[in-house]
Amino acid sequence: MFSLSWITSRAWCIVGALLAWGLTAMASCPRVELDVMSSSCFNEYSLQYYNMQTNPLKLCCGIDVETLRAFCGSYKSSMACVRHLRQQCPVYEHRVIDAAVDAALLGSQAILHDLCSDDSLIESYAMHQSCFTNAGPASEKCFLEHLNDFTSGNKIRFLTKVTYRKKEHFCHKMRATVECVRRRINMTCGAKAIPLSELFVKTMVNESSQCDYTVPNPSNHQPMPTNKPISKSTHITDKGRSGGVGSSLKGENTGQQLGYVPSLVVLSAFVSLFVRHRGLEL
Repeated sequence: MFSLSWITSRAWCIVGALLAWGLTAMASCPRVELDVMSSSCFNEYSLQYYNMQTNPLKLCCGIDVETLRAFCGSYKSSMACVRHLRQQCPVYEHRVIDAAVDAALLGSQAILHDLCSDDSLIESYAMHQSCFTNAGPASEKCFLEHLNDFTSGNKIRFLTKVTYRKKEHFCHKMRATVECVRRRINMTCGAKAIPLSELFVKTMVNESSQCDYTVPNPSNHQPMPTNKPISKSTHITDKGRSGGVGSSLKGENTGQQLGYVPSLVVLSAFVSLFVRHRGLEL
């Protein structure tokens, strides 16, 4: 059994270590200019964000892969800087850091993480950039067609803020835009490029992360029309194929009537031969 004095000494050691860690954190945290230091983490990001906004080609429509690579590099560097500050500063100072993050990223951290966290995504886009460029005009029409209710579609470029009254209506239009661009990219680039197109469209609209894209729009999922199968009791005549009256004869009684046709033909031929034979005898 451990003695009481031994337990007490160990407890004081733990308390001392925690106090030392706290004092070290407080000493290394730039508390006086923490807001300035936090904002400075995003200096390079702000420059690359401007490049994405002003690029002649939009993210959905063939933007240069090196422009995208530079932007994602700046985003990851900014977030590493933020993590370093959070480690240096006590928890009660994190609100200052978080405020700088929200101001710089405009509440889009989740979608930017999806865009930039995986380097293989950028390499995949490098292989499809040319076909994204070819599909660009058709993809831009999707924005003009579905998002004009919220802003002029050609103004949506990258993390663009839009205004809307009802979230349900906005999300319906966002799902329609994603599906529209998805079809264009599938036709031009193939199925492997579809996940890229979906992510790019969502990143272009700042509020898009509020929507649930697992819910299909009714207009996008109507069943394809099918030809009604022809019943076994239905008989189509040559006149029916050409649009004549009485194109189809239905029902069992009709089928029985048609069964008499061969018998009538044979009887008529027999009577004709009989009449000709009698005429020769006379």
